[in-house]
Amino acid sequence: MADAEIQAFMQIVDEYDPQIKARHLLILAEEYKVLFRFIYCCGLRVSEARLLKINDIDFEKCTAIIRHSKGDKDRLIYFADDVCDMCLGLLEVLERKYGVTSEYLFPSSNPDRPLQVASINKKFKEFWAKTPYASDTGRYPTVHSLRYSFVVARMNRWMEENENLTALMPYLSKYLGHSCVENTYYYYFQIESAFKIIRQKDDVSQKIIPEVTHEE
Repeated sequence: MADAEIQAFMQIVDEYDPQIKARHLLILAEEYKVLFRFIYCCGLRVSEARLLKINDIDFEKCTAIIRHSKGDKDRLIYFADDVCDMCLGLLEVLERKYGVTSEYLFPSSNPDRPLQVASINKKFKEFWAKTPYASDTGRYPTVHSLRYSFVVARMNRWMEENENLTALMPYLSKYLGHSCVENTYYYYFQIESAFKIIRQKDDVSQKIIPEVTHEE
């Protein structure tokens, strides 16, 4: 998803107002505003975001432990201060306005359980369909596209700033929970918008971006 597409998508999410003013639907509307931004800003898999427990978040250090991720591995992630504030704001709204307390950052209508993947995927499709890009592009992004976009945005910025991509990629790969950097490079090669930066850096891109042919 290009920057403009992500902005349009998030605007639709922010404007979402359930026609049926049921309490659980109003709660979900609040959660979606944070959930999709959290996935994008942290480059998480949807399962990692929905299963995140509050006790695994350190709001002072802006870190979280992602437990039992792909390959049944745990890892530590860092996120920006405004992302931390966004999560704290959600918890405050859920508790103060709706009296919801849960061990999960993104609880379902049953606070003892997290949001379900099927529900998240369904709402993503609904929100995307309302953006002006849904009919223009002919593409059908998924929630996982937000993770892809995070990777591309990070790598593009590094190249634009002439950072040493070879040296930085192992850190990004570990942050994403990839088993090797080749999986992270694969993400980059799947995104059309990445090639604008590659062309701009063509004199060095072949040295710092290896060809990969397999998927995560």
